[in-house]
Amino acid sequence: MSSSRAKSGSTAAGASAPKGKKRTKIDARSSEILDEVLADSDSAKELYDKAIGYAVFDNTKAALGVSGGGGSGVAVDKASGTRTYMKLGTAGVGFGIGVKTYQVIMLFEKDKVFRSFVDKGW
Repeated sequence: MSSSRAKSGSTAAGASAPKGKKRTKIDARSSEILDEVLADSDSAKELYDKAIGYAVFDNTKAALGVSGGGGSGVAVDKASGTRTYMKLGTAGVGFGIGVKTYQVIMLFEKDKVFRSFVDKGW
């Protein structure tokens, strides 16, 4: 999986920062996804409360012998409120036919791991 990122207002090397309406859309979709999971799961709420940061992504993957996909989202430092807008991409080879949309929520317990994710991606 590859990623590109842009911190609130600035552009990271190789990344184009989403602007205005796109950021608003990413923020709204991320909040919707996170709120839904936290409302449905007490254990997810406990993990979220302990997390120093989180990331939420909305993704699409398509496959027809080879697969490719990607999505966009935001990583949030809970202490500072800093938002880092990111794009993810993936590719693979194997059996599969179809299109799938899915959401990913990552909760980070350790600052070092969160910073590495935001600065370098996975």
